[in-house]
Amino acid sequence: MFRGNLVREPPVLPPDIIITILDELALNNDTASLKACSLVSRSFVPLCQKHIFHTLFEGDHHHVIIPFFALVVKSPHLIRYMRVIRLQNYFQSDHDANELSVILNCSTSLKRLELINYGASFGLVPMWHPSTARRRLQQALFHKVTQPGLESLHVETVQGLPFTFFNSAIHLKSLTIKAVIPWEEEDKGVQGIKYPT
Repeated sequence: MFRGNLVREPPVLPPDIIITILDELALNNDTASLKACSLVSRSFVPLCQKHIFHTLFEGDHHHVIIPFFALVVKSPHLIRYMRVIRLQNYFQSDHDANELSVILNCSTSLKRLELINYGASFGLVPMWHPSTARRRLQQALFHKVTQPGLESLHVETVQGLPFTFFNSAIHLKSLTIKAVIPWEEEDKGVQGIKYPT
């Protein structure tokens, strides 16, 4: 007869069930639960981060570029989880244009880029504006669309985008262009920007 203390190990879920649960949370955009799950175990952290940092959405009332940039400076590995950047109704200040250009240049795993509602119809500065910070952002966008890893580009209601922007987007599997008003003097270039040909 055994008279010792029986220590029971907690039940262990198979990894594929854990991954399925986290995938479901991500499909339901349940970021709060994903953050809570990341505190359960160290092994959960990369699985949760993969979903939490999958999409960078800036626009409307979501102002995340500067906080995300600060987070990536402290934890650079997080940028490898980013697969989608969506800039919607985005008013680029010179300050966050610098941060966004760095994020674009460092996002080697980016699969989809969405540029929606840039332009004068929204009372915004046109996308291709000649400030130094915005030129850096323009160069980063041009560079990103030429990269083989980028699979999808969605451009909608953008004013001042030169059509030469699309010339080097030869690796895309999906390209959506809606209501784009080209820059009238695109053949002259903007303040030192060399457009791909």
